Amino acid sequence: MHRYRKAQHTVGTWRMIATHQKFGSYSKALATHLDMIEPGWVIWYGVASSRFFAIPAWNCQGLLIVQADSAGELVEQMRAVEDGSRALIR
Repeated sequence: MHRYRKAQHTVGTWRMIATHQKFGSYSKALATHLDMIEPGWVIWYGVASSRFFAIPAWNCQGLLIVQADSAGELVEQMRAVEDGSRALIR
């Protein structure tokens, strides 16, 4: 059976103070803003995955989830889906 030594602080060293940080708060706010200005989409940010997600709010065949690493990429993919759905309707 191994006995592990407890970590001890060395006298005279700097201590690092950990502060509470809200991970992804800017990205979540950006996703909320996009969700408000895009009425045809439901948009959110996944904190664990660090990705933006969107699903269309209109009827479409099958499950369609658009995902991207950045908000700009997400908007580009959303426009591509909208253009594709318009082509199917015509």
